[in-house]
Amino acid sequence: MKKFELPRTPAQWLEAIMNAIFFLCGILAVGCVAVITVYMFLSGLPAIGKIGPLKFLFGTEWASTAAEPKYGILPFVLSSIYGTLGASLIGVPVGLLTAVFLSKAAAPGVRNVVVTAVELLSDKAMLAAVETGAKTVALAGGVASNSGLRNTMNDKCQKAGLRLVMPPPILCTDNAAMIGSAAFYRLMRGEIAGPDLNACPSLRLV
Repeated sequence: MKKFELPRTPAQWLEAIMNAIFFLCGILAVGCVAVITVYMFLSGLPAIGKIGPLKFLFGTEWASTAAEPKYGILPFVLSSIYGTLGASLIGVPVGLLTAVFLSKAAAPGVRNVVVTAVELLSDKAMLAAVETGAKTVALAGGVASNSGLRNTMNDKCQKAGLRLVMPPPILCTDNAAMIGSAAFYRLMRGEIAGPDLNACPSLRLV
């Protein structure tokens, strides 16, 4: 059993406090998601009962603002499933073949570019941890799905005696499938944006 030790330096105290804050934030986030899920389910039961469970789950049209509203969520469910399966069927083989190519068949110049990027990111992270006295390193974001970077960071953190925290690769992706689905249904309704459309985080998905 690992012996508990109180932080000794200001940097260690700061890291311990931040770890506690992040842990509490994580617990709070999970709790909020659970409460929201239960609330939405309970709040939606009357509407689902009025629409009909079968029509709601297996309806193929969603037109909430039409003269005769329709609330079928099957297209949304299927698009999520198809997007996940498509990404898995394409991404997994491409990732494996790319790894094999880089390790066995790629020209030194190509391999060096990838290795250099991974080494640069991992070295910068290690240097920052040493300079700040941190004992924990977090790897997150889309780049955290790179297996080479994950393995390199894991090896370097173990050698340096640092704790590495990183989510599973499935949580290090973007929302391309969701945005693609939203764009598809807008296109089917004839909603096409002009060239003046700018990034707007508050745009409606449906």
